[in-house]
Amino acid sequence: MAPGVEATQCIKARLPNAGPLAIQRIVNEISSSSHHFVVSTIREEEAGDEQLEPEDCFPFRAPLLGAPLAITQKRLDTYQTPPGVGYAITAHQMIHLELHYINRTQAPVDIVARTDLYPLPQGELEHEASVLLVGDLRVSIPPNSPHTLGPKYQDIPDDFEGVNFFAITGHTHRFGTNVQVGSGAGLDAEVNPRYQPEDFIWDEPEVTTFSPAFQVPAGGGFTDSCSWNNPTPDTLIFGESANQEMCFFWAYYYPRKLTRGVLLTPVDKPAPGFP
Repeated sequence: MAPGVEATQCIKARLPNAGPLAIQRIVNEISSSSHHFVVSTIREEEAGDEQLEPEDCFPFRAPLLGAPLAITQKRLDTYQTPPGVGYAITAHQMIHLELHYINRTQAPVDIVARTDLYPLPQGELEHEASVLLVGDLRVSIPPNSPHTLGPKYQDIPDDFEGVNFFAITGHTHRFGTNVQVGSGAGLDAEVNPRYQPEDFIWDEPEVTTFSPAFQVPAGGGFTDSCSWNNPTPDTLIFGESANQEMCFFWAYYYPRKLTRGVLLTPVDKPAPGFP
């Protein structure tokens, strides 16, 4: 990619497995200049034909048409499900790979992404895993200043009652300085901190795992906040470009729910958020 180029490109490929499998471990590698790498399955009715040459695509569309397996922001990321938990794939499953990158250097760079999928032994799958994306589109960061959005509260749909969350990671763009996530019994309830990295690094964000996994109380939800330091003379708003900003986290959970995988309707939290 030439200097200054930013793009989101995708491929679709059918796996060679002759029968159904469950994936227990995913190892993703991305090169420098990569921003995020999304590995998803696609429902067969949406799959169409293979597309093995990278083409421009809309970010995060595949998770809405199927099921995300992993969303990587680090050079090397490993995702391990709990015992008996895996991402179910059908025979000859269509896999969608999405890579968002930006070349900020003064020279051409090679952009590379790779995923390796490791299956559970046959007969060991007890629960299907999936990923829930939670975000806020109301980003507006004043120029030449630090800014925090939140704490804010996102309730969990009723059909997520009883699911087990086993990992969380935060997501901002280049001016992000922190993401914090907690869970609780409701809008006014006390917050149980879940994701509070000591040193949040926007392009290498920590993935916090939970053993045992935790549940959100019935009728409850997540509280989260995002912080930035904007050194530019411009107000930064939400956008998919790496030159704009985001406030998201993704939570890995089981058993999988066949419902919407993105929550974008938070409200400001009146009770204290994080310590």
